[in-house]
Amino acid sequence: MRSAVRISILLLVLSAGPAHQAFAGSVYTWAGVSAGNRGWDTITSNWLNSSSALVPWPNDGSNTAVFGPGQVETVNANSNDHVNAIQFTADGYIVDLNGGFLSL
Repeated sequence: MRSAVRISILLLVLSAGPAHQAFAGSVYTWAGVSAGNRGWDTITSNWLNSSSALVPWPNDGSNTAVFGPGQVETVNANSNDHVNAIQFTADGYIVDLNGGFLSL
């Protein structure tokens, strides 16, 4: 029993980390500024890449989507989007699948 408790504590400590962790692929931060479009798709430039350029979601399954800080809102995932990880750095975001799906 003691070893199970130690393992649980170790896993808890290892999973706790800084607010911004390193992920495989690239990190894209939600901007949601394209003419009021709050759609997560592969066409609309609603994401900031590492160069702070607005780009569409790359959808290759290796990237991290970051929501926040900024204006908290509902994001509509209208298409079939592929993502490696999702990170929320602000409370209150809603990701509405709205007929689409997210593949993690």
